[in-house]
This record gives sequence, C-alpha cells and structure tokens, in this order.
Amino acid sequence: MFERALNSRGVKLRAIHEVLMGASSDELNYIFQTINCAALVEVAWDETMVMLTRPGPRERLAELSIYSRSAAALLTHMHTS
Repeated sequence: MFERALNSRGVKLRAIHEVLMGASSDELNYIFQTINCAALVEVAWDETMVMLTRPGPRERLAELSIYSRSAAALLTHMHTS
C-alpha cells in the first residue's frame, strides 16, 4: 500500500511538472496568479522549481509578468529556505 501511495504521488508530481512546462505564457501567468505558491513549493519537484524560478534557455522565468515574477521570487525564497 505504501509503495502504491508513493507511485501515486510521483504521478501527481509529474503531472504538475508537465502542466507547468507545457502551459503557454498566458496560462503560466494565470496559474501563478491563482495558485497557492506555498503549496506548490511543498509538492513540486526541485526540477520544477528550477524551471520556474531560474533564467535560462529551458526555464520559464522570462515569460512571467511582473506580478508572476514576484510570486516566482517568493517561490525561490521558500524553496531555498
């Protein structure tokens, strides 16, 4: 049962990552403006957090609005604390 629960959690983490990776810029900004960022930090993979909060060729930070970047800054602070 414990193994099944871990597998289920992994499926959910992958789904969160894929949704955030595959969202358009507008969708990603909407997501950041409507979700509980603290909860995202608690459940997301490290790879997901890096993708959302670091500049780079595969990362999404450049696509975020100023409001969403402030949420991303909060995520970065929470993730590294």
